[in-house]
Amino acid sequence: MTRSGLLRMALAFAVTLTSAPAGAQDTQQARDARIEAELRSQSPEAESLYVAGTAAYVHSDFSSSLVLMRRAGQTLPGNAHIMRGEGLTLLALGQRDSALDLIRGALARAHTADNLAALAYALLRTPPGVTPVPADLHLAASYCDEAIALDPTYAWHRILRCEIALMEGNVEALRTQVKTLRSIAPDSLATHVFAAIAEAVDGRPKRAKDELEAAHRLGLSDSLYRSQSEMIARIQPPPAVRARRVAELGGLIIGVWLGLMAVLLLAGIALSAATMRNITRIPTSTQGRATGLDAFLRRLYGAVLWLTCGYYYVSIPLVTLLVVALAGGLIYTFLVIGHVPIKLFAIVAVFGFGTLLAIARSLFIRVKDQEPGLKLNLEAHSRLRRVLDQVAERIGTRPVDNVYMTPGTEVAVLERGGMLGQLRGTSERCLILGAGVLDGMQLGPFRAVLGHEYGHFSNRDTAGGGFALGVRRSLVTMALHIARSGAAAWYNPAWLFLAGFHRVFLRISQGASRLQEILADRWASFSYGAAAFEAGLLHVIEASVRFEPRMNATLREVIEGKLPLANLYAFRPTTGPSEAEIQQAVEAVLAAKPSPYDSHPRPADRFAMVHALPAEDLERSTDDEDAVWSLFPDREEIERSLTELVRTSIRANHGIEIPVSA
Repeated sequence: MTRSGLLRMALAFAVTLTSAPAGAQDTQQARDARIEAELRSQSPEAESLYVAGTAAYVHSDFSSSLVLMRRAGQTLPGNAHIMRGEGLTLLALGQRDSALDLIRGALARAHTADNLAALAYALLRTPPGVTPVPADLHLAASYCDEAIALDPTYAWHRILRCEIALMEGNVEALRTQVKTLRSIAPDSLATHVFAAIAEAVDGRPKRAKDELEAAHRLGLSDSLYRSQSEMIARIQPPPAVRARRVAELGGLIIGVWLGLMAVLLLAGIALSAATMRNITRIPTSTQGRATGLDAFLRRLYGAVLWLTCGYYYVSIPLVTLLVVALAGGLIYTFLVIGHVPIKLFAIVAVFGFGTLLAIARSLFIRVKDQEPGLKLNLEAHSRLRRVLDQVAERIGTRPVDNVYMTPGTEVAVLERGGMLGQLRGTSERCLILGAGVLDGMQLGPFRAVLGHEYGHFSNRDTAGGGFALGVRRSLVTMALHIARSGAAAWYNPAWLFLAGFHRVFLRISQGASRLQEILADRWASFSYGAAAFEAGLLHVIEASVRFEPRMNATLREVIEGKLPLANLYAFRPTTGPSEAEIQQAVEAVLAAKPSPYDSHPRPADRFAMVHALPAEDLERSTDDEDAVWSLFPDREEIERSLTELVRTSIRANHGIEIPVSA
């Protein structure tokens, strides 16, 4: 609000609020009693005349008040209280100069808070239509501040200071005095009036209206109530106040936003700790299905993970606003200072546009439903089909519909067909089987590993999960495009959010995954025995450690020597790690220190957990020691087809052509 607008409000309230002391009634009565006692001790007659003159003043009988005050002054000449009373009466009668002389004389005789405030009040009372000159306003503010310092609990002095603040256009002084008035005179009409103005100026019209309503109930006239309601409704906070309010609101939103992220992180840490402690607990049920504490942890993990995903999408608009505010604020600053550094301007523009484009792309990801590998014809692999069905029957779940072979060492399950198909139980259940893991593996351990994977189906681990997968894809997409645009820096709010949220998301999602793995391990152990599961998992780990360096050595040797590659799995590279180095790497994997960001528990912990489970006599198959590759009558064809996938990938990503034959 402009200074002239505040001045109009001050003049409108001046007579109503400051023509008589206002504050806590018992405080005013105590002050009057103290003054009367002081006068009585010096002259009972003067005291009687002063009391009568004060009563006439209160009832607006200023002529009678002046006569009585002058008679009191004649009875007790030079008394500061009587001089002040006579001066205020002259002021009410319009004799401002004479009033100022008398009040200054009273202040010269007694430098008290009452005389200081009275002089400040007199300086403000100008003839109708005339506003106080700046010098008088400055003096009045100085006198009033000194009066408040001498007597900080007397409300009238602070009410007068509010009026001066309005005349000065000093919003900060008004706000300070209103804060104190609310504590020392909460039921004063003046407190509510000035509080209404302060709230309106600070951009809180609802609170301003409530304060004015309270003043109206305490006796504010209808006409003044209506006029001030209209004036308050028109108040526009000063730019500095509006900026402060925006900053406060923004700070509150960001504080709550970061606080929620911290809560989610703490929830992830607590759930992870509970899951790891749960590893050592021996279940009462001899199957991997979640019961008791396991079931509670699963539900809790599901709820927290869902909330975390929702938090991510709710955060996107806020991150976008922060990026726009930062980039726009920097550009606006360049324009205000009148100097636009072209290079810096271009950097800011590219940073802002690149980040916003990355955010937009992360929200509109189109994922093609591609087959996850080389699809096997299970009709032509009847023995494999039979093994898959037998494991499904033992676990008590529906078998996989298709098997997809990949070049690596993956062993995993997934469901295709969308959320609705998963919920209905009609989705395509898939087994992902890496050819690199099958060499040297026996059917007994293979069945146990399949039992683990089918345990995920039985526990419905593969159903749903689309929300979390969507968040993961969005995170990766946004990070990739921000990095490509060159905006991956500490000063980019979007990049900082990605870095922080990614840790929180991993804490929670990987913790949920660890719990799923523990329960699936139990399915495998209860169905095929801890020894078979340990052998199977150990083989998968060793095969993974062996395969990657061997494949890298093979491809390096083939590409550098321009050699043909018909079968990646039959090629024996001349370089690569020794057997001792491979065993050392396997031991390192088994004994690796667990991390809260691991998707699986440490292998050593998994082995200990399954061996601690109740052991049962399990029927063994006669072919448990047969090689897994015996289930595939077309091994050579499969390996060549997977090698072709590798050649195609290298050609597409690196432009290198590897021939099939010389």
